[in-house]
Amino acid sequence: MTVVPMLFADGTHWWSVAAGRTVVAFAARGAGLLHTGGERDGAAQSPREDRLAILLGRGRASVVRELAVPITTSALADQLGLAASTVSQHLSALVSAGVVQRHRAGTRVLYELNRSGVTLTQCLMNQ
Repeated sequence: MTVVPMLFADGTHWWSVAAGRTVVAFAARGAGLLHTGGERDGAAQSPREDRLAILLGRGRASVVRELAVPITTSALADQLGLAASTVSQHLSALVSAGVVQRHRAGTRVLYELNRSGVTLTQCLMNQ
């Protein structure tokens, strides 16, 4: 038997039997937070804490929101009021995840969302 947790199952359970293997799928733990926009026990969250923040964390989500236009690490740190080292760590993780791209413009390194990053933010920020 194969058990498959699904992030966007919306509370649906299903099963299948094929080639002698039974597959059972179910909504993964915590998936409901993404569906409800982050509400727990009826307590509403702040407007800035959306599904993107739940998935990435508030720090990375704030970085992603500011990457609509190419920007340097130091300028992004200034805009967000974070240490440049913190922003650099977030950007490195987002580049590794394949949602942010970096490119050199003279002596500066600029970061911006790539196509996958734009799609991710559109899907998770629009409820």
